[in-house]
Amino acid sequence: MGEPKSGTTALAQFLGEHPRIGISTPKEPHYFCTDLQAESDTFHGPHNHHFPIRTLQQYLKCFAPVASKPVWGEGSTHYMSSTTAAANIFDHNPEARIIVMFRNPVDFIHSLHMQYVNNGSENEPDFEQALALEPTRKRGEHLPGGVRVPSHLYYSERIKYAEQLQRFLKVFPQDHVKVVIMEEFNKDNHDTYVEVLDFLNEYLPPTLPDFKVVHGSKTPRSPRLHRALNHPTLKYGVLKVVGANRYDTIKDAAARVMLKKQSRVTMDAALRARLMQEYEPEVRKLAKLLKRPDLPALWGYPDGAQ
Repeated sequence: MGEPKSGTTALAQFLGEHPRIGISTPKEPHYFCTDLQAESDTFHGPHNHHFPIRTLQQYLKCFAPVASKPVWGEGSTHYMSSTTAAANIFDHNPEARIIVMFRNPVDFIHSLHMQYVNNGSENEPDFEQALALEPTRKRGEHLPGGVRVPSHLYYSERIKYAEQLQRFLKVFPQDHVKVVIMEEFNKDNHDTYVEVLDFLNEYLPPTLPDFKVVHGSKTPRSPRLHRALNHPTLKYGVLKVVGANRYDTIKDAAARVMLKKQSRVTMDAALRARLMQEYEPEVRKLAKLLKRPDLPALWGYPDGAQ
């Protein structure tokens, strides 16, 4: 798991090709983030269709297509921003292995904002203006009806990586938590894959995944239709009707039709420099927690502690 737009889909796909590892359908059931479920219910009311997987029976059903495999995993990205997920996962399975993926926080929230605009969670298309709306959104104003959870639009909160990671380290042994840096994963899929298998105590199979770009930068051909097809009522209605085995096939086919490649949108240089400066303390907190003094430099910050 890890924050969205940080490589979780690619890693989950690669792991899912291992003969002993099964990944849930959907990949992101979001079962353990009970605080975000409650926040979503409060915002959307009694007929909220977000977070439809609420019971253990529903959760276990997500693994029905891979029930024969001895190792199960899932990739719910909301667990990092949740304050309850870590403890809930531990209560469910104290032997669980936690894989956390992070990327440069400035690139992360920029990419996240574009995704939210495309799927209807964000109604402010200008990235800088969306950041500026955070104080008013925390007061319950200027919140788009399509957002799953209002706090997802508090972008400055989403990059507090050290705080998020500490929630897991408080309940799980340190050797049960592995952090993967997306930039290193992108540079060498193979070595990261081998490291993760070693962390999971799984063997390296003779046939390796086809390491390729799983999620390039894409944009919907029709934003309105794309938002409609991503509505939770429709998505989970299809899952319920066709079953987990066919759901991913249908979803992938729809994505090929609905999405087209998009050149990555370049962030304004002055805004990027300002955000890099603002987020540097958080980056250095994470570097200290991970005992990785090289991390700030990897993400474009000057060498040396500050």
